Amino acid sequence: MRRAVLVAAASAMWLVPSTVSSASAQLECGDVVTSSMILVNDLVDCPGDGLIVGASGITIDLRGHAIDGDDDTTLTGGAGVRITGYAGVTVINGTIEGFSQGVQLDGASGALISKLAVNGNVRGIDLANSGDNIVEKNVVTNNALDGIRVNGFAADGNQVRANAVDRNVFGITVSDSADDNLVARNAVRDSAYGISVFAGSLRTQVSRNEVTASSEVGIQIELESHDAVVDRNEISAGGVGILVKAPVSGFTISRNRVWTSASDGLRIEGTSGHVTRNKAFDNGAYGLILAAGSANNTVSHDELVGNLLGQVTDLGSGNIIID
Repeated sequence: MRRAVLVAAASAMWLVPSTVSSASAQLECGDVVTSSMILVNDLVDCPGDGLIVGASGITIDLRGHAIDGDDDTTLTGGAGVRITGYAGVTVINGTIEGFSQGVQLDGASGALISKLAVNGNVRGIDLANSGDNIVEKNVVTNNALDGIRVNGFAADGNQVRANAVDRNVFGITVSDSADDNLVARNAVRDSAYGISVFAGSLRTQVSRNEVTASSEVGIQIELESHDAVVDRNEISAGGVGILVKAPVSGFTISRNRVWTSASDGLRIEGTSGHVTRNKAFDNGAYGLILAAGSANNTVSHDELVGNLLGQVTDLGSGNIIID
């Protein structure tokens, strides 16, 4: 398909994106897509954005093709697919690699990002100030910072679920006042930090994930991210299994299984939380430690076995431990 916008100076053509509105399309780097389409070619060595969404309610089906960037190592370069301010966009079925952001949402809502391989970017899938989106069934690997990032005061009500997230520095991140988000049923492996919730992100639910070999922390809740629920996760072979840092309050840590961590299975530094019915075994330090500064937490019915430095220790104040 010919580009809908022609530029007189051939040397400047890449600076001005065309507009694409076709059911099946051969595209070029930087094209603006305004209606649902099926990609019929790879985009290679894009110097800026790969594809730019230009309308709400459309589907971009990559149909197994790749969108490849120029391996920009900064956070200010292009995105493989960029969605800014539009609602109800679907992006599916392809490979995106070599960009600053593989998929970049900014002020977008109601998107479905699914069945993509997002590899070798600075950030893989980035939901910036974007709410009520679904990110599911993607394979997100070898990104220099976050595999999947939910970030900003308007990034509320997103669901990040059933993704395979491997070998990123931060596997999945929820940050900077992103509230009421769900991170569920993901497999997160070989990151420094598996799943992180921080900087005032309220009421995050982290549920039924498998987190393996996070060298620093498997799941961490910190920096005033109050009222988090961390339940039914499997965490193994990392640094600290689950970490709740001060100042965090009102959290629930429930029915998780944590084993073979190099350090503590569960480390609680927050206040006024509930830690119940977790299993922590064969960890390299304590099964459960209520660290100095922790206060007024209730700990009950946890199964703590075979941890090197002991099963439970309370260094805080006002904590209640019920066998």
